Amino acid sequence: SAPNYHRPTSAAAAAAALAAAGAVPFGGGTDLLVAIKERVVRAEHLVDVRHLPGARDITLRDDGSARLGSAVRIADLAANPHIRTRFA
Repeated sequence: SAPNYHRPTSAAAAAAALAAAGAVPFGGGTDLLVAIKERVVRAEHLVDVRHLPGARDITLRDDGSARLGSAVRIADLAANPHIRTRFA
């Protein structure tokens, strides 16, 4: 059967939803949906993290590392000039 869909509006609500047995985060990638359909991944709860505050943020830190939001897309990383310079 299809997993239960959750769309939390805060990080605390997302953490609570993800604490449930069989919960998986969904950041927008279709790979997860295909994996569920093909039964490679078993998910009872699909927790949509795309709409959380900062979910698409790419933040560069003073120590040279980067903080990626839960729903940053690979295309966004590839297009970010700071990420390309630092990590390519």
